[in-house]
Amino acid sequence: MSPRSFGRPFRIVRKNTRIQLRDKGSPYANRTLKGFYGYVPISYLAPFCPYREIAFERKAMTRPLIRSITLVGVCLLVSNAAYAQLQNHLELNVFGAGSFYSKNSYEIGYPQSPTPIPGELKFDATWRGGLRIGVYTRGHWGQEFYYSYEPNTVTFTSSSTGAPTELDVRTHNYGINALYYLVETESHPVQPFLSTGIGGSFYHLTSESLAFVRDPARGNLPDVNSSNELAFNIGVGVKSRLRDWVGFRADIRDVMGRTPSFGLARDSADPSAAVLPASGVQHNAEASVGVVFYFGKR
Repeated sequence: MSPRSFGRPFRIVRKNTRIQLRDKGSPYANRTLKGFYGYVPISYLAPFCPYREIAFERKAMTRPLIRSITLVGVCLLVSNAAYAQLQNHLELNVFGAGSFYSKNSYEIGYPQSPTPIPGELKFDATWRGGLRIGVYTRGHWGQEFYYSYEPNTVTFTSSSTGAPTELDVRTHNYGINALYYLVETESHPVQPFLSTGIGGSFYHLTSESLAFVRDPARGNLPDVNSSNELAFNIGVGVKSRLRDWVGFRADIRDVMGRTPSFGLARDSADPSAAVLPASGVQHNAEASVGVVFYFGKR
């Protein structure tokens, strides 16, 4: 007979097995269990335990199972509701945009330099492309996840080095936005909106740029690396529905985040440390246009 024959936990016991209990005053202390060698239901061991831990072991074992089943059930309910929401109100926006950055000035001072050394960090104006996956939640409010990719070049200018240093960067923007529609009716053909969101900007230096800047004979900055910064954005836009399944969208927004330091310390008490004391908010203006694809019932 297998241990799973009765669908419940079992213990393997031997004939004349002595059960030792901590409570010496128990009438069951040092009592001998007489039985056949083999598999015995765990409930048979209950009389040998005054606190009934063994008897209730099966019940205790079922609690995690019950909790797991409950959790799975709740997740299924939530996922079903989310799926229904996505099925009925899903939007996919494919867009292209112009990207324009503010200049960021900094100054390297004591203890790295006895006299202040002014510098400037600037990203080129360029293009980016991306996706927005939106869920229209009825009424005035909606939300969306966004991602965009941008090839760019960051230029460092310093009076101490003379010639500027240019590094190729691949910028990945990601996050979530909340949209407030000025027109509440879903079926309205033109929908102006306000938006705000939070996310991040990942400034990924290319392998060629990293090799250049870390080379002792050229950049001699072994600590330079890619940078990931928290970002906020605000914007305005408009959607125009051309057909049941397709529409047009235009946005203007300002993405605000801390100026990236690319792995370098912003300040240090070590006179020999390489620092990039760029501080303050970096503004990135984005003007985008794109196509919206509508899925589900409206």
